[in-house]
This record gives sequence, structure tokens and C-alpha cells, in this order.
Amino acid sequence: MNDSTRDTVELFLFVFLLIAAAGGVLLGIANIYDVLHGSGSGEWSGLGMLFTFVVDIPIALLAAGAAFFQRVRRRRWTLVIAFAVVIVMPFLGEVARQIRVRQDQERVKRLEEQILKQYKARPAPAR
Repeated sequence: MNDSTRDTVELFLFVFLLIAAAGGVLLGIANIYDVLHGSGSGEWSGLGMLFTFVVDIPIALLAAGAAFFQRVRRRRWTLVIAFAVVIVMPFLGEVARQIRVRQDQERVKRLEEQILKQYKARPAPAR
């Protein structure tokens, strides 16, 4: 393969992976937003997290692998940074989901305590 063809392939791969990395970052941000501000009970929030892991991890690994084949230093570092940002997104989403689950559990516990206090404060019915 001559240098012109190799440069063209490298540039195409670079642009493709940069667009894929941007999509992975947007997917991760959307997932974090859905976890933190989603409505409903949240039992399906893990499914979106799984989808983010399935999409973002391969994109990040492809970006890291392609960085080794780039001859232009600026492209190499751009792909390494894209790898770092994309690989972190699913893990940030999981941390946000754990925070949300813990907040929901604490809220339920407070409500249970309030209900028990109200129940104990009621006078016993006359028989």
C-alpha cells in the first residue's frame, strides 16, 4: 500500500471513530440524564445502562487500537483522549444510577418511618 492510500485510510478511520466517539459520549450523557431525571420506578434503568456499556466499550477499544496505527501525532492523541472520554461514560452512568437507587431507598425508609409514627400516635379503637 502506498503512502497516499494509507493516509486516506487513516484519515477515514480517524473521522469515523471520532464521529462514533461523539455518538458514544452523547449516548452516555443521555443515559446519565435519564437515570438522574427519569420518571417512573426506575426498575428498567439498568437496561439503558447495559446498552451504554455494549455500545461505548467497543467504540473506545476501537479508538485505542486505531491510535496505534495513526502516523500523525495529533490524530493519535485525539483518539487517545476520545478513548478516555468514551470509556468513562458508562461507569459514570452506573455511579449515577447507584446514587439514584440509594436516594430512592432513603426516601422510602423515611416514608415508612412517618407512617409508623402516625399509626402509633392513633388511639386504639374501642371494643
